[in-house]
Amino acid sequence: MRMKSYQVSDEKAQAGLKESVKIMVLKTQNGTVDVGVRVEVRDEIMKELNEKLYEAKLVYYTPTFDDKVRVFCTNPSGEVATEYYDNGLAVVNGHAYKSKDMKTKNTNFALLVSKNFTEPFKSPIEYGKHIAQLGNMLSDGKNPASALW
Repeated sequence: MRMKSYQVSDEKAQAGLKESVKIMVLKTQNGTVDVGVRVEVRDEIMKELNEKLYEAKLVYYTPTFDDKVRVFCTNPSGEVATEYYDNGLAVVNGHAYKSKDMKTKNTNFALLVSKNFTEPFKSPIEYGKHIAQLGNMLSDGKNPASALW
């Protein structure tokens, strides 16, 4: 598995948006938090879906709690990449390339569970970051993807 790293920062953008919303007195509501993992399998396993669909949109609702579980961002013959956010928070993402020289023999996709929060909870972004931080703690500072294989 080939891995690449990227530096991403968005705290200043978030702070600016929050300030603009306060100034304009806009009503806001909590968004959905998607928590999940990136799954990588051999291309043969996903062959039929990869050949027939540009990107498979598979959704499943769990029978016990009616949680929405979905496949997102499928990358046929792609690679898993580590991305770093503020304070060194490492997460994984996937990429696929048009060039045949860049293709791998694996397909990767995100498997996500969507969670909607209600009042009085007002910190869905912080909640998601905390879960990512726990994943980083479990991987002991190593790549979160390779540490969980």
